[in-house]
Amino acid sequence: MHLAAIDIGTNSLHMIIVRVAADGGFEVIGREKDMVRLGAGGLEGRPLNDGAMDAALQTLARFKRLAESRDVDDIIAVATSAVREAPNGGDFLQAVQERTGIQARIITGIQEARLIHRAAVHGIDVGGGKAVVIDIGGGSTEITCGTASTIDQARSFRLGVIRLGERFAQTDPLSDSDERKLVRHIEYELEHYLRDLGQAGYARVIGTSGTVLSVGALALKHQAPLVARAADPDALAALTAKLVGMGVQDLVLELPAENPAAALQYNTVIRKMALKASHQPLGYPILNVVTARDLPSLVADASTLLLKYASILVVDTLQCQALLPLMMLRQNIYTDPQKPIQVEPKVYPIGEAGANSPVLVTTNFSLTYFLVSGEIENSGVPAHLAIVECEGMSVLTAWAAGKFSGAKVAAFLKASGLEAQVATRRLIIPGYVAQISGELEESLPGWEVVVGPQEASDLGPFLKLHAA
Repeated sequence: MHLAAIDIGTNSLHMIIVRVAADGGFEVIGREKDMVRLGAGGLEGRPLNDGAMDAALQTLARFKRLAESRDVDDIIAVATSAVREAPNGGDFLQAVQERTGIQARIITGIQEARLIHRAAVHGIDVGGGKAVVIDIGGGSTEITCGTASTIDQARSFRLGVIRLGERFAQTDPLSDSDERKLVRHIEYELEHYLRDLGQAGYARVIGTSGTVLSVGALALKHQAPLVARAADPDALAALTAKLVGMGVQDLVLELPAENPAAALQYNTVIRKMALKASHQPLGYPILNVVTARDLPSLVADASTLLLKYASILVVDTLQCQALLPLMMLRQNIYTDPQKPIQVEPKVYPIGEAGANSPVLVTTNFSLTYFLVSGEIENSGVPAHLAIVECEGMSVLTAWAAGKFSGAKVAAFLKASGLEAQVATRRLIIPGYVAQISGELEESLPGWEVVVGPQEASDLGPFLKLHAA
């Protein structure tokens, strides 16, 4: 089944064509929009002007032809602020029916607000929380608050851009005086309702309509990052293209999905589309919101998205059992597998290391460092741990490559200035490279080289024995 829905607005006319599935879901297969400014000069009880009505009739006739070309089964059309306020609004709708065959009906401001809320929460997953939905139109602004299934508050205010522009914009650009008057008027109209919304509480705010692009201007003015959200990849590409055209560059993309599988598919589509010249506006970081009934499912879903292009993850828990594996995964997935993870070569004091504390040496392979430093700390014996530059190689690999020789270890210790910091002259080396002890003693006159255990797990007893 195919349906066409037409919104006869004050500023613009919209039509979408959808394919309705058996389960009640739908897929958008066509979109049209025309800025006819039907309400220009016709608000506040004034009639719609002939020029605007003629332009709207031509657009609606074109919409009708496009809908018929898609073999739609029905056309549903509604008219909002401009038509419902105009004394000749009924005459206009009669002309629409006679010229196009489209039977449009007028809806109230509250009906408009409720329909906008239902559409917004259908396209954006708000979970179980409350959302405020704001739709800034040409003749009115609708603000609702509710969940995915209920609407607690819904209001329509006569604060559309055409209405406000005709009333307050006496010059272009807007003068400071007119701007102050405009702001005071909006604050006066919204003050009590917004206070009620704040007291009731909500989790997020959703903005709809093209006028919300003015948020992009605010983001640009204040150098703030902006999340661009849309119902499908094509709409997201169009939105980001508009924002980029305004000069907004600090963008994050969000494409709400019904489930993790859909989110994975969307992320992949966004990244593939971004490689095409026609969809370059999709080349921005992706934000995914992940919720789940239990921690294992949340970690699994979040890990999948993290591995497939999610740049920012929002999860609904602060439990370390969920955050720790995600942070570890995030740190590791962008590591070059051909470049070992390494730590900074230097002398690390472990515990309250002093002048008489033992000195141990190993390579700057990160796993080796964390294992050795952890065992030293657990032993309770303060020590100096000298980490030699070996390009991130393990002990045996570095020795075989000639990067952990007695001469190089000695040169590192001399360059580090450790000899001036400690009174002890005993150096403990890894057991696997006992063969460098002779060369090391020759390169470090006055030092005693002690061959330590081969495994880091044996360091604790070894240090306690030698510290006794």
